[in-house]
Amino acid sequence: MTVPPPRHGPQEPPPALVPADPRALDDLAVLVSRAARADTDGAARLVATDRVLAVWVSPLHGAGLPTVLGLRAVPLRDPAHVDVTVELAALADRLARRTAPGGEQVTELAVPPVGVGHLAASSWAGLLPPRTGWSPTPPQEVAQLRQVAQGDPRDLAAALARAAEALGFLPAPDSADAAAPVAAATAGAWRRLSSARGHVLGRRPLLS
Repeated sequence: MTVPPPRHGPQEPPPALVPADPRALDDLAVLVSRAARADTDGAARLVATDRVLAVWVSPLHGAGLPTVLGLRAVPLRDPAHVDVTVELAALADRLARRTAPGGEQVTELAVPPVGVGHLAASSWAGLLPPRTGWSPTPPQEVAQLRQVAQGDPRDLAAALARAAEALGFLPAPDSADAAAPVAAATAGAWRRLSSARGHVLGRRPLLS
């Protein structure tokens, strides 16, 4: 699905986003840090619709590889309408600087300036999966996904499992939900894995 360009440009900074639970900013900081390790010069697409912020990253993409996206949904306190693609480094910086001059914790996310140069380098940001039309497939065991993740990253199943692990979406072996299966679904060429921690979605290269 080709998505229209972001609504906010460098001359029109988006409004600050306020999560319904301030602790969501801590979780988001971890996600952004993990995404930056997988995609050093990467970007994130922030899409706020009503009271939900969708944070999209791409830990795996490029020539000959599947395009794999990570998604974390953050409930917002107030309705918002934002659609921007920003540098991961800039987003990580905003999330790290959340202490006001008086020492109190800042509970909102100031959206970084749009990285115009990054828009061309992050072509994945204009190709988001469909919101509807998903059909469930058999759930996957976490241990099995970790084994699959060791496979060839050009294989979509391996790429999805590897991205889920890299972004921290698979529970740790000693966590309370370690045995919980990971939900799976398909929609056309897209495949999705979903856990309580987030979603990874991917499709094979358009040209291979």
